Amino acid sequence: MYWPKLELALKEFILTYQHQTVLSDALLVKKTKMIADGLDIPQDALQFFLGWLHKFKDRNRIHQQKLDRKASSADEAACQCFT
Repeated sequence: MYWPKLELALKEFILTYQHQTVLSDALLVKKTKMIADGLDIPQDALQFFLGWLHKFKDRNRIHQQKLDRKASSADEAACQCFT
């Protein structure tokens, strides 16, 4: 199933934090689950796996870029900031 509000919220999160921290795939999946909870999307209705994430990133032309090593420590903090 396709959840446009979920994908839009995740894309907004990425656009907000992409230049501030490293957004790993694990972080993006975790954030997607948090967003889904906020949208009252049942966890069992979603399938979070790397194939889905790669397709999402391809659809939205999102590519991982290398940042300063200090930024990687902010990974978890970034996830909590956009709740």
